Amino acid sequence: MRHPQRSRVQAELAKNLLTWSRAAARGWHKLAQRSPGHLQIGDVVELGHGELLVALAVTKSLTKEANEMLQPALPRDLWADLAVYDLIDHGPGVPVDITSRLRKLRGYARHFSTPLSLTDEELARALGRRGFDAY
Repeated sequence: MRHPQRSRVQAELAKNLLTWSRAAARGWHKLAQRSPGHLQIGDVVELGHGELLVALAVTKSLTKEANEMLQPALPRDLWADLAVYDLIDHGPGVPVDITSRLRKLRGYARHFSTPLSLTDEELARALGRRGFDAY
């Protein structure tokens, strides 16, 4: 059976670990239940479940920051269209019942893009552009 190659700490990683803030080190330890702060050049880097959690948390945080930076740069109609697209392709889909359609989209949009506060009118127009009646 072939064993995976083990990664070892290189100078760049060791240097970066020395620049960590206390908050970054605490956050890592909180999620991973261990800290890489003790690693030295040449040590084997062990990656486990905790490091996966850290990677997911960082990815989620970066995604949220990128979304917030994009919000003022993109037209509101585009954000409304994205909400409908996401509801259809990544969420529960557009409800068949027309009376709950806008309410579901409003809740979905609020959950994923709260700072935008898309209006019912913006969301209804976006539904219409995808061929759905909102009222």
